Amino acid sequence: MLCFMLVVNCTEKPSSVITPDAISITLTSDGSAVLRKNGVEFKFELISGIYDKFCEGHNQVDHDPWSVGINQFSPVPHPLKVIEYSACRIIATSVQANGVTYVADTPFAFTNNDYAPLASAFRAKASSSASRDDVSPISFFGNLKTSDHTLSSNFILTLYTSDDVNLVTPSVYATYGNTNSITAQGTMETVPSPNYSADLSSITISVSATNTLMAETGALVLVAANGAQTGERYVVVTGAPATDIASLINAFGDYNSANVISGSINIPIANLFALGTQLPTQNTVLIAHKLNDIISIEYITVSAVSP
Repeated sequence: MLCFMLVVNCTEKPSSVITPDAISITLTSDGSAVLRKNGVEFKFELISGIYDKFCEGHNQVDHDPWSVGINQFSPVPHPLKVIEYSACRIIATSVQANGVTYVADTPFAFTNNDYAPLASAFRAKASSSASRDDVSPISFFGNLKTSDHTLSSNFILTLYTSDDVNLVTPSVYATYGNTNSITAQGTMETVPSPNYSADLSSITISVSATNTLMAETGALVLVAANGAQTGERYVVVTGAPATDIASLINAFGDYNSANVISGSINIPIANLFALGTQLPTQNTVLIAHKLNDIISIEYITVSAVSP
């Protein structure tokens, strides 16, 4: 029987949920977040849109909706939340004023931190449709930007509106007048990752002269540092996946099909390395903590190496 070595590396990947810090909107001379046009006051309440791609925890095929409130407006349907460093991309499609939804002719994709090259017209949404009423007249023009289009930290959405398209294009934004930051609902909140240590003391393995795994007994025991958190599950995956959060969540697969954790985790060594495996080799245990549909991951790589 030849000697060999098991090497374990445990790394936590907490998921921080990012929501807007604030909404910035043009203020009128009396200090209210209101656009006045032909005697009509547009009191802005919500900015809304859809999740585009790379947005973990959201349906990106059907494009789940999101919204953020302006000036503490409540209730906010589908509050905007994205996972930090997930490369999530969002699109703004409408704003709400006086309880009426106004849909942009041209949605805002936030490909950089600047305003869109041209402002978009906004029209009242048809009552029986999810899209704008093309028959209705243009209600106003607007332009949007975000302080961090990567959404990798708390960010600010800025909305400018006018009854004149020339006042909301980047070439003339010096005419926008005074702006003010208005606190929006939500802050960054972290979904804690699992935190497990590994015990290899029960494992014995026999390896041939050609570094082939011949016999094995025992189990890898993983113990949570502060006890298992509610909502933790684990899977064993072959090899070592990429370690960004999106890749780890993708490698984890269907959360509901994963192994439920009750107390410590005992993984028979046979579930990690099959007999006949050629050394060196490596597999990974992924432990997920799910809270409010957001997942954090700890990945534990187990390497069997030749002496």
